Amino acid sequence: MMSPVDLKPLLISRVAGVLGWLGPGALAVGYLVGRADRPPVVFVAVGACVAISLYLAVRAYRMGAHYGPEGIEVRGFVLSRRIPKARITEVTSFPAVRWQSDDGKARWSPIFAFFDAGEGASFLKRHNKWAIERLQDWDGRRRGTARRNPSKRRRRPVRSDRG
Repeated sequence: MMSPVDLKPLLISRVAGVLGWLGPGALAVGYLVGRADRPPVVFVAVGACVAISLYLAVRAYRMGAHYGPEGIEVRGFVLSRRIPKARITEVTSFPAVRWQSDDGKARWSPIFAFFDAGEGASFLKRHNKWAIERLQDWDGRRRGTARRNPSKRRRRPVRSDRG
């Protein structure tokens, strides 16, 4: 039996996500402090902005995927979704989980924690690719079509022209 695995972005990605979502809350508080008149509607708007910023900052830090023998849980910016193993049809390289709902409709849940926007540090891309491969390997073993073991890194060929 397989033990559950919790995949998360690297710490630097999680901290950047937190800071990115705390920014709008800080700007809203700065706006409130900078105003001479403070009508109640401004307090409500700033309070809502701060609450949403804090919520999204916590969600950004907790983003990731948790998989095990019972299925997969995808934690995103707004909500988490638990998908039973029997309903999963595929883990794509987008990255996303394709699955079927109780009524048989095709659904998908993107895994934004490992999304690659194209630009970024190579070590972040490697980690995200590794996490996606790990999820796809779990999916392959679950379906009986396992791929190579993503935990074993391929070694670069050694040049033999050294003399």
